[in-house]
Amino acid sequence: MREIASREDYHFSGSPPYTILRNPWLSYEDIGRIETVGRLLDLFYNHGGVGTALDLLTRTSTLAGLLDRMAGNVADQTLSGLSSLRQYELFFRLATPCPGAADAGLFADALFYDFCSHEMPRQGKLPAFIGEYQQACSWPGGRELTSQLSLPPGSRVKTFRFTFHRDYRIRPWGEAPVEITFVYASISGGGLTVMVL
Repeated sequence: MREIASREDYHFSGSPPYTILRNPWLSYEDIGRIETVGRLLDLFYNHGGVGTALDLLTRTSTLAGLLDRMAGNVADQTLSGLSSLRQYELFFRLATPCPGAADAGLFADALFYDFCSHEMPRQGKLPAFIGEYQQACSWPGGRELTSQLSLPPGSRVKTFRFTFHRDYRIRPWGEAPVEITFVYASISGGGLTVMVL
């Protein structure tokens, strides 16, 4: 392998896993960019959680093009060890300068819908990108909703309500603003269940 690498002008790290650093077709910077795109793909696409925002952004760009532009915005951003809240904020920061995110308000709205669909927003700890709409957030009591829902006995229930610019629950999205309620139910040892009403 070393003989082939020498003959073909491949440069690689000196210890396992012997990562290729450059070759005749790809510079060190190209390989770094590819690795960053791969990390973003894993962080934001493979793990899910930003489907609505990706749907909006990929209307004017391919997923590959979007991830490549986001990789160009990474600079010294940390891509690992982030809380869920920080991952959503990072996605917003990296994607906002991209074409298709021209309406940052609609993009923030779609991304906030994704956030609410996976994690309960907490008072005082909302994503930074939704900051100007914090006064529109409400955490109503969940007791009136639990009677309508089939929940296991002993479930702890919390709710969150917000008026979104679009109705992201349907395809194609409704064009008028709509109030959506999220119900977060958890039971000891059972994890979190999110219901969107």
